Amino acid sequence: MRRARPIAALLCMLVGCSSATRSPAAGSSDPGGLALKDGELRLESALHQLDLIEANIHSLSGAVGDPVAKCVKREPEVIARGLAFRLVIGKRGMQEKAAEMAYYRLLQERRPDELIPVVYLRKYYHEGLLGCVLDSVGVSQKDAMAESEVRILVGSNFEAETGDGLVMIDFMTHWCVPCKRMAPDLEKLARSYKGTLRVGRIDVDRNMSIAERFGVDVFPTLIMLKHGKEVGRVEKLLGYPELSRWVESELRGPGSPSGEAPRGGEQRKAESGG
Repeated sequence: MRRARPIAALLCMLVGCSSATRSPAAGSSDPGGLALKDGELRLESALHQLDLIEANIHSLSGAVGDPVAKCVKREPEVIARGLAFRLVIGKRGMQEKAAEMAYYRLLQERRPDELIPVVYLRKYYHEGLLGCVLDSVGVSQKDAMAESEVRILVGSNFEAETGDGLVMIDFMTHWCVPCKRMAPDLEKLARSYKGTLRVGRIDVDRNMSIAERFGVDVFPTLIMLKHGKEVGRVEKLLGYPELSRWVESELRGPGSPSGEAPRGGEQRKAESGG
């Protein structure tokens, strides 16, 4: 177990997570230099960026010639980054699916200072994969990614971010595929209604008490708050047009995309296997 810290420090040097860490004070009980309050927010910010990258990759998986599969199997830089990620998670020969499962278990169990280097290495791998795929289809990386407008919610900032005005909260998990797919549309919504609506995402696996308070066990669950009180709920993936209609209906008065919040969630906690 003592080998984890030197490896984590090396990963930070390799993949550029110095912005997410700082030197600890002498004798600090926080060896990663991340207080819980600060560390959770930084961890979830990195995970949100990773979700956006993975959503972009998924959106291109059906492109002509299957560029995602070609990049994963044939591009040396992508292969090397993927191998580095699997080595940190488990063993050299670990298959992609097994590495994914091990990674998501870590996200549920470890501290931010232990997880941030691992998340940055996974992000490093997926950035390489996205770059390769975008080059294959002739799309600029600048066109694919924009600065985030979604609020990252954790226990320490939840009340301050959601207590006033109109707020849409995405209760999600990072293993939930529909949650990842919806992330870019939530970003678009946040940009479109900036100044009128706050859009936030909260990771249920690391904020169980807040999820239990709202009775959430389906992912994604979208909850609309007005001045801290729930005014609408949807338990499934929504695209941007549906999200926008919901917001417009709330700006005019109570309601949801169809006038009554539809039920029937995408993924339940019990189905995760974790």
